Amino acid sequence: MYQVPEGWEEKPFKGYKDLVEISAPDKAGFVTVDFGKREFRAGYTVHGKADSTKAYAGRGWRDELRSDAVAWLANIVREIKDRHRKPAAAA
Repeated sequence: MYQVPEGWEEKPFKGYKDLVEISAPDKAGFVTVDFGKREFRAGYTVHGKADSTKAYAGRGWRDELRSDAVAWLANIVREIKDRHRKPAAAA
């Protein structure tokens, strides 16, 4: 069974049985995993365009969906942090 990495948090999406919210460390970002639609979306949201790009099926699809959602969000958070760390180019 998939466990989110240390420092990450997964919790049920209040009022929806097929949704969970996964947050990055220090609440740097959120992703909503929708098991009913077998997709994930950026942020804490019930509706919206899916950010997942593949079909999830077969044994272990729930764990794969969670893992992909965490990897996707980790990449976004890393890109944002890197952008803020880089000094402005000299004019």
